[in-house]
Amino acid sequence: MAVRKKTTRSKKRKPVAGRRKATRALPKKRSVTTRKKSSAVRLSVSHEPIEEVPLDSSVDLRDSHEVSLARSDYDFEEEERRFHVRRSRVSHDVSSRELEDSVEKKRSKFAFWSKRKKNNSQEPEELLVRGMVGNFQEEDEDDKDDSDEASLRASHPEEKDLEDNSPSRSMRFFKFLITFFVFLSIVALLISGYFLFIHGRSSGDVSLELELPKDVYQGVPFDLELSLENNSDGLLGDAQLSLLAPPDILILDSNADGQLLKESLGDVGSGNAQKKIFRFVAVSASSLDSSEDNSESGDDLEDSTDIILSDGDMGNEVRKITARLSYSLGKSSGFEVEASEGVRVRGSALSVDLQNEEGQVLSGSTFRFNILYSNVSNADLDDLRLSVAYPDSFKYISSDLPPDSLDNYWKLGSLRSGSEGKLSIQGSLEGADNEEFPFPIRVYGAFLGSEYLIGEYAVGLGVAPSPIGLEVFVNGGEDYTARAGEDLRYVIRYTNNSGVALSDFVLRASLLGDMFDVSTLQSSSTVDSRGRHVWDKNNTSEFRSIEAGGRGEIDFEVSVKDQFPIVRLGDKNFRLRASVEASSPTVPYYLIGDKTRALYDSSVKVSGRVDVDAKAFYRDSDSGMINGGTLPLAVGSPTDFTIHWVLRNYSTNVRDVSVKASLPHGVEWTGFVKSDTDTVPLYDELTREILWEIPEILATKGVLDSPLQGIFQIRVTPEASYIGKLHPLLEGTELTAADDFTGITLRASDFALTSILLDDPTVGSGSGIVISPAGSGEEE
Repeated sequence: MAVRKKTTRSKKRKPVAGRRKATRALPKKRSVTTRKKSSAVRLSVSHEPIEEVPLDSSVDLRDSHEVSLARSDYDFEEEERRFHVRRSRVSHDVSSRELEDSVEKKRSKFAFWSKRKKNNSQEPEELLVRGMVGNFQEEDEDDKDDSDEASLRASHPEEKDLEDNSPSRSMRFFKFLITFFVFLSIVALLISGYFLFIHGRSSGDVSLELELPKDVYQGVPFDLELSLENNSDGLLGDAQLSLLAPPDILILDSNADGQLLKESLGDVGSGNAQKKIFRFVAVSASSLDSSEDNSESGDDLEDSTDIILSDGDMGNEVRKITARLSYSLGKSSGFEVEASEGVRVRGSALSVDLQNEEGQVLSGSTFRFNILYSNVSNADLDDLRLSVAYPDSFKYISSDLPPDSLDNYWKLGSLRSGSEGKLSIQGSLEGADNEEFPFPIRVYGAFLGSEYLIGEYAVGLGVAPSPIGLEVFVNGGEDYTARAGEDLRYVIRYTNNSGVALSDFVLRASLLGDMFDVSTLQSSSTVDSRGRHVWDKNNTSEFRSIEAGGRGEIDFEVSVKDQFPIVRLGDKNFRLRASVEASSPTVPYYLIGDKTRALYDSSVKVSGRVDVDAKAFYRDSDSGMINGGTLPLAVGSPTDFTIHWVLRNYSTNVRDVSVKASLPHGVEWTGFVKSDTDTVPLYDELTREILWEIPEILATKGVLDSPLQGIFQIRVTPEASYIGKLHPLLEGTELTAADDFTGITLRASDFALTSILLDDPTVGSGSGIVISPAGSGEEE
């Protein structure tokens, strides 16, 4: 018989006596009030006996028992489904293992109530079932409470953050303070350690002193006296001495590595004092390798090589020499002491001068000059060497001391303090009047088996005016600029200024330059085996003898080539050079030589050339412009043409190039324009002038490569007055440019253009005639 009972629950059901409710402890975040609704429970208990189910049994209780609740039938499959649902709803801190334990607990409870039913059959079945179901329902409600509280936490994350973060922020700030103070402590310890190391590694009880001369000469060795005293109570162990000199001071010690010398002093006992002498010599810096070559061995003293004082004279500069002593005290190493001293270098110990015995040097004549040298120092100089660099126009003949190498190097040997020496050299020099020629002299000293420069001297000789005066004029001027294709007339004037009659006078002229057209030469001269044009007594009678003070002139004519011989980009800036020589075997009494000579060089610049070519086209698709209208030209019908300005530059760079032309009446500017450069032709409506300005055009542009082009379009509308005639398209074109080589203004021009279109091969010669409107034309 089924028993039905309806109950109403208004509060949470207490657990059955004898059982303790399992609770889950959660941290209190905020108070939560949950209102539960009453629910009616319908119980249906079968009259079949309930068998005892072992705790570990997997028997499905639904086969023998049926418990019907108002919400759902209880079974384990439903419980497992609810387990997965609850697992997705609970907060992350509830593990899945706890939910699985909940299912196992309910299995055990069900078995417990089954056993109790068997042992206490006198209890009403309704009570047993109610207790069993009540326990299950209470745990379901507990799980629901847990889920509600987790949902409430999720809906108020800000409160959770406030509660969780407050102590975290304080902790982080506290950690930051601790880290900051630890960092400051470490920095303070490092700084203190550094100063302790620096001051601890230097000792005021160890002294190092240097003594040097106040000033020295290049090439004169000098001594440096080093004094070392150990006034400390300890032993200076493994003492190492380092000396560093600037690049132009040489350490005269075979153990030196360039400007660095290192020497081991061993152990220096307490109270011990030592003195050492080191030898140095100042030389020219150019005779030594760069100080960079010694940088590896002298890194520790590299700051000691600087010049520390200069009075403005490169020969009076103070150089600094540095000494550094490193040692150890007991078991501690790394101690050091340093000293520096300056020395003034006053220049070379040798004074050198050059003197001409004849008092003047005449071009082509033999002369003798002396090299005078003296020791201005207070010390003797040993193993001196001297060299002379001759100019190209000097010819060496002899010297009183045979050279040791070639004809310009001598070993002079030793020279005592205050003494002098002389080296005499004989030769000849060819040059124009008043021309100066350098004879640089170098003096060397030998140290440590090598040769070092100790003095350089810039001396020279000038060519005095010759007893024979020469002048060359080209087209009436001494400074003439020639043009391609031009005829030149050379006039050579001579004057006998020697004071004596010059017999067998000869003039020779060499024409040098690719622009000479020697085939056009007109002269009374002869040509010798070297290609020189010669005038002598055989073709010029007055050259048999020219009296003192006598003068005269000869002339010849030659043309300039009309085309520039340009085959390479470097073929530019052409010159015409005429080298003239006058000579006579008569030698005045005040000269030494076998003849009297005079030279004169004439150099004429050849200006450049720029060509402009104006062309007109009707069919000109290559330019990218389409010309409309008809040919032949018809009265009242507009027709378009394109105008090309083609520029070619030859032998010089030109700048400020200007190309211009004007439009005649009946011709208009269309506005279509282009060019090969950064600028284009521009039109002025007021003056009807077209102007194209180009900043610069390089030499050979348009000769070895494509020329420059400026293209613009015009429109012609013929009037009746032009019927049967050619219509003008463009007035004459004019070009101006500045020649960078000669400085003159170059000019070029081209003819005016008409409708005959000589440069357009697609148009016949008769198409340029203007016809009446009724005439038939070729439609384009």
